[in-house]
Amino acid sequence: MMRRSSTLSIPLLLALGCGPGERNYYEQGDRGVKDLDQGPTPLIFVDPDRIDFGTVGLDDDGQHASLVTVYNLGEADLHIQNLEIEDADLPFVVTHIRSVLVFPEESTSFEVIFEPEQVGAWQGLLWLESDDPALPVVEIELLGEAE
Repeated sequence: MMRRSSTLSIPLLLALGCGPGERNYYEQGDRGVKDLDQGPTPLIFVDPDRIDFGTVGLDDDGQHASLVTVYNLGEADLHIQNLEIEDADLPFVVTHIRSVLVFPEESTSFEVIFEPEQVGAWQGLLWLESDDPALPVVEIELLGEAE
């Protein structure tokens, strides 16, 4: 007979003294330690976090695009502050984001386009900056090859 075990996950609470008689409580979760006294915060989730365009032909008509969706799973508004590809010489382009303000339980999106002008393998990072205090910068890996 197989026994089923269940595990109860209890957040680790740490009391850190700030001064005589003062306490701030912190919760340790998957995204690091957060101050429980800071009130509602945004919580960013980006899908996908890696885009592989595969191999494309230089003479292909049309664009090679991938949709990126940014979700706010938190309880406060999320503000997208910057979208930047690490190297402007890479053949990746970011379209305009639908909205830089993402309300709680809402999402926004943009496209990343692969536009190679010469043969080669390309790899880079797209940085998405926001006001999520636990994850202010999200990196999206970009890959593509042209033949």
